[in-house]
Amino acid sequence: MRSLLAIGKLARVALHLLHGLLVVYIIFPKLTQPQKNKRIEVWAGALLAELAIKLIVNGKPPKTGPVLLVSNHISWLDILVIHAAGHCRFVSKADIKHWPVL
Repeated sequence: MRSLLAIGKLARVALHLLHGLLVVYIIFPKLTQPQKNKRIEVWAGALLAELAIKLIVNGKPPKTGPVLLVSNHISWLDILVIHAAGHCRFVSKADIKHWPVL
């Protein structure tokens, strides 16, 4: 029974990822930047929900002006959490351009 639940959850997550990929290629070119930013936030939050991860945000970032948020993330989930909490851009080190998936 637990295997069936795990397979179902894995299938829902895979469908969510595939849907996100299709949105990026088909819908994103037609959207404004604020619309894209909101879609990313909602998508990341929905993926966290599919993974049964509850997001609790303490505090609020400033609404105006540039903000530098520095985070030494420890897993791939941190990226989803930061995206779900609000719009942001990520900067990475130069050597990831040689990673096969990215």
